[in-house]
Amino acid sequence: MRNKMAFPTLKIINYSNIICPVILVALSITTIYWTREAIDYDFSARHYTPHNDLDNRPLVLISFDYLNINFVFAASGIALVAGLATLTAFFFTKAWTTLCYFSPIPRLTQIQNSKPSLLNNCLTNLFPFLAFVFSLLSIIITSIRHATIAKSTCHGKNGYAGEFQCTRELGACLILDYTTTPWRSGSSDITNLCVDLHRSRMMLIPLTVISTVVLGLGVARLVLE
Repeated sequence: MRNKMAFPTLKIINYSNIICPVILVALSITTIYWTREAIDYDFSARHYTPHNDLDNRPLVLISFDYLNINFVFAASGIALVAGLATLTAFFFTKAWTTLCYFSPIPRLTQIQNSKPSLLNNCLTNLFPFLAFVFSLLSIIITSIRHATIAKSTCHGKNGYAGEFQCTRELGACLILDYTTTPWRSGSSDITNLCVDLHRSRMMLIPLTVISTVVLGLGVARLVLE
């Protein structure tokens, strides 16, 4: 009875083991694509000219904090590896099982009936676990960092003159739109940059959720098999 109930459950898990890692890979690539805006634009620490400065004097010194961007890149990169590793382990296991099933060699049949290898366990569970932990850690760190800098060193409550230290997202969303920069063609560039950087940080949430699902599927598969 247990085996009859486990078979359809395992079949569902097998399908999910294809779909969820593919989603994880797609989310990771999308996050990296949006975050690449932070590299395409010149975020060097220098003086910028406020729009209301008629004398065109450089009055705004903006320096940028790279911590949040680094965490987003690292989390999406680890999630990408986790998704690819899980897909590789799944298809390798399927191919090896098929080879053993049709092989006339008794030794291969014994290997097929043995427990999953250590390598397969690592690919199936270790990488999703790392992706989950690092994505969750990135959410906590980037959220705290974003809120702290927004209240302390990157806001225009006292005007847009002086010195600011911002994350790239906060700089694009709160400060740069009120300055003249040498590398933009219009305010729409800054708006798009702000949106992309904000979305890339928010993508840490679905990365964490899907990493958890992939990890859970890996554990369930090992238990049922």
